[in-house]
Amino acid sequence: MQHEHRAGLLKLASVWVTAQRPQEPFTGRGELTVGGGIHGFVFLAYAATAVLVAKNQRWRAGPTVVAIASAIVPYATIPTEIWLHRGGRLAGEWRREPTSDVRDRAWHDRLMRQLLRRPWILGVLVMLVVAAVFVALLIIGPPGGRA
Repeated sequence: MQHEHRAGLLKLASVWVTAQRPQEPFTGRGELTVGGGIHGFVFLAYAATAVLVAKNQRWRAGPTVVAIASAIVPYATIPTEIWLHRGGRLAGEWRREPTSDVRDRAWHDRLMRQLLRRPWILGVLVMLVVAAVFVALLIIGPPGGRA
């Protein structure tokens, strides 16, 4: 019942906004801009998460690219994550401590372990990077230029 109430309020608000500017035809461009922006931000956040998981799980380029690319199409991440899970690519804990693996000696692996031990710092850094990339893309503008 509450959902129907909210939906009705949203419809009423859109009619009111449209009535306030009758000289302008409704194009839906503003809604597409907002929706596209939200989709873009979620895509960037998912991509950042996919890169972090890929680094932790030591994926090769193929699964990493598939995981990132799956976020382009809405809901394509679901079969991708099922595929990654079935292939055992999501198994295991976060690598917070060094192992006997030679790759753990690399500076980026040490940095990742330090950040994984401090999830709040990692979360803030990831959000700042995602926000910075998002703002940079907004400044650059949409693909194909502005209409």
